[in-house]
Amino acid sequence: MKKVILILLCFSQTVFAQRKKQTLKEIPMKPQMEEYKIPESELLNGVLKGSKWYFDMKNYKEAELYLDKDNMKPDILTLVDDKRFQININQKNCKISIKGTYEIKKMNDGSTTIQLGHHPFKITSPYQKCAADLSEFLAGAVDISFDEKMQAMEMKEGESFPPTVPGH
Repeated sequence: MKKVILILLCFSQTVFAQRKKQTLKEIPMKPQMEEYKIPESELLNGVLKGSKWYFDMKNYKEAELYLDKDNMKPDILTLVDDKRFQININQKNCKISIKGTYEIKKMNDGSTTIQLGHHPFKITSPYQKCAADLSEFLAGAVDISFDEKMQAMEMKEGESFPPTVPGH
């Protein structure tokens, strides 16, 4: 008799477990919104890749940076390829390298001034105290003016706008 009760108890537990298993349903996950990718035709990356831009960290003013092709200046922004950049700071008390990715956009009207509120640089290297101001500047919204004829580039702090979805 004990065996029969034990078998019935085990059988009922098995049936109950299977019933419970059947009642659990997977909740469908909503597809995540993909990050907006800027089309290659709207970027200056292809034009700028492989170029070197010189500047002097001593002349860096808050919210403004001027770069040109004068290789007598100690600090260098190298656009390694069409996605990655590297900045070498060669000051007396600060010798570091800042690395990351970039997306420099053209204006829709064909000019080479960048759209307001765009964050063209994403820094991937660790925080460096002696270049903290420059890193914060580059990581924020930066408006870039690029003059091919004069071979100069000017970066100014832009306005940060909330992200928008194109077409809305």
